[in-house]
Amino acid sequence: QNVIFKYDLKSRNWSIVTTSPIPRHDARMLATHEALYILGGYDPLDDTPLPLKESYKFLFRDEKWIPLPPMMHARSLHAAVVFNNMVLVIGGKDEENKILSSIERYDAFKNRWEEYIPLPEPRMAMGVVACRDTLWVAGGITSVGDNITLVDSVWCFEANRGNWFKTFKLPKPLAFPTLLCDGGQLMCVGGAVRVKKGETYILESVEDVYRFDDKKEMKWKKGALMPLKCHNAVASISGI
Repeated sequence: QNVIFKYDLKSRNWSIVTTSPIPRHDARMLATHEALYILGGYDPLDDTPLPLKESYKFLFRDEKWIPLPPMMHARSLHAAVVFNNMVLVIGGKDEENKILSSIERYDAFKNRWEEYIPLPEPRMAMGVVACRDTLWVAGGITSVGDNITLVDSVWCFEANRGNWFKTFKLPKPLAFPTLLCDGGQLMCVGGAVRVKKGETYILESVEDVYRFDDKKEMKWKKGALMPLKCHNAVASISGI
């Protein structure tokens, strides 16, 4: 039904914010203080759904949707994040099923998309978070089809350095992990692993939670398991 809800942490009540202007699967949504963004994805009502360049912005003050200029690349299974006061879309796959390394930045003043410093390697279905002035990209998929490849590598980008660098790997290759920043500490929640079922490989959700210990051992440490296995989940840190 394309309904978008919000949850009030104080009243513990859900309420309707708006409805999405279009149906979307595998899109990415993010919010700033001024607006809510729906970026890329594909239309599930299409006979042959393909990743799209379309994106929209909902202005909280005016309570209305406005279409944004098309992104430079069609994307689904990508990531979106606010980093260094910029809205970024990262990686994903395009309408030709090609996995992307490109990153785009939305310039709200000029109302246009611009190329940003790309990932060192193509990546989709990865976890992304901005934490301590650093952009983190962890896990994901680097090839699709019969030889689908999951990775455990973690890339970091610092705006003042202006380049990507590798850091400590995840404990295992993961697709669709959720990255969180908890008081300056990095967390990795859920995800999916590649397992063999019969003659084929499938992705299977996990319940693992890891925290990156950068003060003592400089490694990912396993925490309490989630009650359910999940991947591609939405999660946040709350002080309440």
